[in-house]
Amino acid sequence: KIPSSIKFIKSFAFHLCQEIQIVEFEPNSKLVSIGDYAFSFSALERITIPSNIEVIGKNAFESCNCLRSIKFNKNSKLKSIGDYAFQYSPLTNIVITSNVMHIGKHAFVSCLKLEKVEFEDNSKLHSIDLYSFTFTGIKNLILPSSVSLIKQGAFECCQYLRSVECLGEKLRIDTKSFIRCPSLVLFSFPNACEISIDPNAFVLESSNFSLLVQKKASVIIKEVLGKSH
Repeated sequence: KIPSSIKFIKSFAFHLCQEIQIVEFEPNSKLVSIGDYAFSFSALERITIPSNIEVIGKNAFESCNCLRSIKFNKNSKLKSIGDYAFQYSPLTNIVITSNVMHIGKHAFVSCLKLEKVEFEDNSKLHSIDLYSFTFTGIKNLILPSSVSLIKQGAFECCQYLRSVECLGEKLRIDTKSFIRCPSLVLFSFPNACEISIDPNAFVLESSNFSLLVQKKASVIIKEVLGKSH
C-alpha cells in the first residue's frame, strides 16, 4: 500500500515495472498528483484513484496492457487527465468524475476495448481535446451540458459508435471530429440553441445518418450533410 502521507507519485516512478499488478492506497490518502509516465508500460491491472488527486499526468498509464479497471473514490477532486494518459490500455469503461475540466489530447487513443464512457452529474468538462477518443470501442455517448467544444479528430475512427447526444446549449464541432465512424446513425442536440459544425466534421458516416436539433436552434450545417441552414 502507498502510505497516506505521500502527496506525489513522481514521473516514471513505476515505469516499466512488471511486478506491480494492483495499487492500493491507505485510507485518507493525501496524494494530489500522479506524475508523467508514472505507471506507463507496467503490468498494472487495476487501481482506485484517491479522492484528493487533482492531476493525472501525461502518459501516466500509457500501454498498461493489463489495465482493465480504473475507479475513482467518492467526491473526487480530479481536474485534469493529461495527454496520452491511457493510450493503448485495455480499459472497457470509465466514469469521468464531475470536477474534471480537461481531458488531454490523445488521452484514450487506441483504447480499442473502451465501450462505455460516462460523465458524472454536474460535470465541469468544457471540451473534448484533439483525438482524445480516437480508435476506441465506444458504442453510445452522452456528452454533458458543460461541453461546448469538440476538437479535431476527437472521435475519429470509432467504428462501433452508433449515437451521440450533446446536452449543451452552445456547441462547436471541429473538423474531422467524427470522421470514419461508419456505424454512426444518430447525432442529437436536445437543448442546443447555437451549434457550429465544421464542413468536414462528419465524413463517411452511415447512409442512415440523422442529425436532430430543436427548431429554435441556430445551426450552421454545410454541404457535407447535404443541406445548408
